[in-house]
Amino acid sequence: MIRRLSIEGSTIGVLRIGLSMDELHAIEDRMTRRVAIMSIVLAVIGAMVFMAIVVNQHYRTVSQKYSQIQSFTGSILDHMRDAVMTINAQNQITIFNHRAEELFETKATDVLGKMSSELSSVLGHCFSEIFSEPGPESELTLECAAGHTHIVSISLSSTHLSDGSLESQTAVIKDLTEARQLEREIHRKEKLTAMGELASGVAHEIRNPLNAISMIAQRYEKEFIPRSGIKEYRTLTHVLKDESARVNGIIQQFLTFARPPKLKFANVSAQRFVNHVSTLFQGQAAARHIQFVSHCDYVGTVRLDHDAMTQAILNLLQNALDATPPHGSIALKAFRKERSLIMEIQDTGEGISQEQLEKIFNLYFTTKTNGNGMGLAITQQILSQHEGSIHVRSEVSLGSTFTISLPLVS
Repeated sequence: MIRRLSIEGSTIGVLRIGLSMDELHAIEDRMTRRVAIMSIVLAVIGAMVFMAIVVNQHYRTVSQKYSQIQSFTGSILDHMRDAVMTINAQNQITIFNHRAEELFETKATDVLGKMSSELSSVLGHCFSEIFSEPGPESELTLECAAGHTHIVSISLSSTHLSDGSLESQTAVIKDLTEARQLEREIHRKEKLTAMGELASGVAHEIRNPLNAISMIAQRYEKEFIPRSGIKEYRTLTHVLKDESARVNGIIQQFLTFARPPKLKFANVSAQRFVNHVSTLFQGQAAARHIQFVSHCDYVGTVRLDHDAMTQAILNLLQNALDATPPHGSIALKAFRKERSLIMEIQDTGEGISQEQLEKIFNLYFTTKTNGNGMGLAITQQILSQHEGSIHVRSEVSLGSTFTISLPLVS
């Protein structure tokens, strides 16, 4: 600041007052730097916030897409008709779809994240067998659960990391049990048809001379009297007549099997039918000191020929009776399963060996001393006429279970 000094109008001097601006400039410089730094920091923070928002949006988008893919993949897996299992490099189960739950009769929550060694001995053995198959495709017979045997086709595939190490193995398991049973049943029906036609031809050829023998036996009995050994003579003629009648009965069975009569179908109460068969059979069971129980859970009707189906069920019950020792038990159970009426005949008898199971429905095959080997063949034929099926499970010394399936028509 500059100011002139005057006395009575005369200038006596000039007053100069000044401050140093260095400190002010220094302060201004510091403020400028601080503003610049704060601007940079705010810009960085703003950029970071912006990036966080963008990353979060991307994460949400990716997470949503992943959830959609996971849901879509899970839906596909759960609606597949084949069982699908995947294990990782640590042998832990990572995928176990709905069909696998049905096949192995266990829930996914009980096996996911676990190794085979951590599961039950039956399941652990099954899974070890599946993933130890040498080839990409194979066929196995597995004891899956509760003693149920399944014939399965297995397709194995592997995924590897970029370094070549194993990441996971996936098994697609197709249950072939029903297909194999159907194949055996078709083969059995073809065989029975051929044997039935052969039996029909042979029966006709035998019947004529057999009738002649029977007539001669009757004439011998009525028209001839021997001079000695009358008692023995009468015995022999009776035996000849009886055996001729027995052979004629067998021939009649052959002809009935070869040309079964036309069935008379009607809607029958399932419970009344089971009660009717039980009433016919329970007396025989009681006479042998065998406990017999029957039960039908299905209250609806089933379309069948009453007489023919009664014969079929009684054939199975008679076989169970012949195989069960005194104080054993036989059970007849009927219930609905999906669109079929299931009837099970279960006994605690001697059981059937695997070798015999392969032949049990063959015509003329029997393990009984006085059997003719036609009972089960006729039973299967009756069920075939009803568009039904019959299967058997058996263990030696433990007993057998015959399962009949009849379609329920709406």
